[in-house]
Parts: sequence; C-alpha cells; structure tokens
Amino acid sequence: MPPSSPHRTAVAGLIPAAGRSSRMGRDKLTTEVAGRAMLRTVAEALLAGGCDPLVIVCRGPTDARRAALAGLPVALVDAPRPEDGMGASLAAGAAALPADAVGVAVCPGDMPLLTADDVARLLAAFDGTGVAAAAHDGCRGHPVVFPARLIPALRGLTGDQGARPVLAAEPVTLVAVGRGCLVDVDTPADLAALPGREG
Repeated sequence: MPPSSPHRTAVAGLIPAAGRSSRMGRDKLTTEVAGRAMLRTVAEALLAGGCDPLVIVCRGPTDARRAALAGLPVALVDAPRPEDGMGASLAAGAAALPADAVGVAVCPGDMPLLTADDVARLLAAFDGTGVAAAAHDGCRGHPVVFPARLIPALRGLTGDQGARPVLAAEPVTLVAVGRGCLVDVDTPADLAALPGREG
C-alpha cells in the first residue's frame, strides 16, 4: 500500500472479488472477454479512470484471480472468511484503504463493459461529501462512490447484503455514464449476450 499523503485528492477503488461465481458454474472473474480476464478488465478501467489506490479482495493466496491481475498496480487483500458473503469482502477491502482516502469507488469485478471514461466521469462528479453512483437511462449501476465519512461503516459490514445497509440512509447522486455500468455477468446466458460473444 502506498504511503498516506496529507494532501490526497484521489478516490480509492475497491473490487470485492472473493465470491464463488456459483451461478456461472465456473470462475466468472477469470473468464476472458475480448481476450482479457473479466476481473482484469474492470481493474484496468478503475485504474485508468483515476482510482488510486485500487484494492482488490481475493479468496486467499492461491486464488487464481491473483494471477489474472499480474503486473497491475493494485493492492491485493484476502477476505478472512469469503464464505461469509459480500459484506465481509467489502469490510476486508475497506480496512485496507488509506486512512486519508477522500472516498472509495466500489465496483463488482463482473462488469466487463465498464470503461475508464465511465469511471472518470463518475469521479469528476463526486463532491467528496455525498454518495455518487454511475447510472444509465436513469437506472443506478456501478461503481458507487462512498465519501470518507462512510468508510468506517463499510469496515463494519457483515453477511451477504453488500453495502445496502450503508446506502439505506443516504441520498445518492446519479451520474450519467455508458451502458456498461449496468451490465454484470452472473450466468452463462449473461456471458453469451455480451457484444461479440456467441456462447
């Protein structure tokens, strides 16, 4: 993890990538889309869009997802009990963020159509105090940017509800970006429906 800076202005990124991919029937995050592992594509979009640092939560030191990220300037941490669900993964990632982060952009690792421009537009609209989320045609998607004041709440998450308990009491500013912010891949049918995929 890079040293903390008293003048940090960048938003950190967080990808909770410790899930089981049970609906896909194989590891979806290492599945290639356009020649790249899905997780790597999302990580590259967050990095190129301005997230610094980028923390990615894996299942353990032998997780194949680590190899899919080889060479990228990311901080890899492990969920102590990945079977405990998304909340536990988010908590592990939030605990690894710099103490002076101004915010954190949370994004699943299964959104291969997300672009760096989508991320950059979202971060540019983030005001540092409220929650901002990528959206397309008025529908909320990912990433979702949480201000620093909510990072302690992310660290306290448990179970499989993700960040919903944190978002429940917060107004969310929607930031219009491309359709990729809505497209996640959970099943073989989702994968086959991606542009350029035939199955």
